[in-house]
Amino acid sequence: MHDRDASIARQVILSILLVLFIACIGFMAWPLTGLYGSRLDWWGGNSAIRATSYAVFMTPAGAIGAVVVAHFLFTRKGVVRGFQIAAVAAGAVLTSACLPYFAIPVQVGQAARQEFSTSWGTGWENLVRAPAGSPWLADPYNLGIYYTGLPINKDGFTKIVDVPFLTVDNDTFKFDAYVPAGTGPFPAIIFIHGGGWCGLDKDSMMTYQGEYFADAGYVVFSIQYGAIGERNRTRQHGMQEIMDNIASFSDWIATPANTAAYKVDLGRCFVNGLSAGGHLSALVSIARYNVSAWNPAVNLLGGVDFYGITDIRHWNKISQSWLHDTGLFNDSVLSDFTVVDRYSPISYLQTPGSDLSEAIPMLILHGDADSVVDVNQSRAFDASSDARGLKCVYIEIPRAEHVFEANSREAGAQISLWAMERFFQLCMA
Repeated sequence: MHDRDASIARQVILSILLVLFIACIGFMAWPLTGLYGSRLDWWGGNSAIRATSYAVFMTPAGAIGAVVVAHFLFTRKGVVRGFQIAAVAAGAVLTSACLPYFAIPVQVGQAARQEFSTSWGTGWENLVRAPAGSPWLADPYNLGIYYTGLPINKDGFTKIVDVPFLTVDNDTFKFDAYVPAGTGPFPAIIFIHGGGWCGLDKDSMMTYQGEYFADAGYVVFSIQYGAIGERNRTRQHGMQEIMDNIASFSDWIATPANTAAYKVDLGRCFVNGLSAGGHLSALVSIARYNVSAWNPAVNLLGGVDFYGITDIRHWNKISQSWLHDTGLFNDSVLSDFTVVDRYSPISYLQTPGSDLSEAIPMLILHGDADSVVDVNQSRAFDASSDARGLKCVYIEIPRAEHVFEANSREAGAQISLWAMERFFQLCMA
């Protein structure tokens, strides 16, 4: 009787394992379809990043599941045995399919470390350290964070929203701020939102970035700049106006009363942007005094560009007429496309003899499967930066789409934060 009970218990356990195992296989089926085939993906496009996140535990799950099933493989016959053989085969396929994505964070981490070494030397890791009592990612990807979330202390900062800093005609420009607890002064990060220069708003930033870095001791500002999609905007502002509006924020924060109120260390500032905001961040990093009246009291030490456009004229998603019709450029763009080069960061790097004395180190992150901004935009900018002897840390995420870092728990976000916190410290070292 005891042996029979043990056998029944074993079969129950086996059945549960098989159900879980098959469920795992089904769970991975959709992202793998997107990765290896038609890119059909009910998660919404960034299947590679999600597969990377899941592969970290799906790979061992597949292997362990196959071993467990194989243990019972030769103890049953007929249909049961056939089912077990199918499960083992599925486990082998699942494990093999996941292995490349299990390795993505490792590969990206190794490549990123090499990029940091190229810019700051082989001893760069001695210049960075985990701040006491603040969040810090020891590795590019941590499975525990996928389940528990980023280690952010919401009591470590205050969020202030809708603060006006500029009025142009009938348009008022505002920002949101994440201000660390404590007396400061703190280094500052100015965030520029994306949206094709015409859409979205300051609160469309990855909120977790503001919270994470505020908890880590940075004042984070997310600003409006003149996109028609911003709240209460009466018109689309042109590209030159956008640059002037961004520069106006530097004037606002350099005002002593504002500097003190937000506890800003003007000697340690950074700019960060996504997509169109990445373009603007790169342009500020390379040519802020050339294309705008940036306040020199706001000393920028580094710029971050997430999948931004670096060469407007050769971005295949737009045309001269689109740039004109949106209001970003006046009639001149219709007859002379080269007028956009003034606002293309790469043009400053590729013009022989151009003055790059205002250029600051840059961190660029881009997915090689980006269907909105071709990854070659960032590759070319990185190569041109290297050719001109500038510090540029370029991190390319395999199979990642546009906005690959949207989910704060997943690999794209973790890799980005890991790189940014090191980049900021190196720029301040």
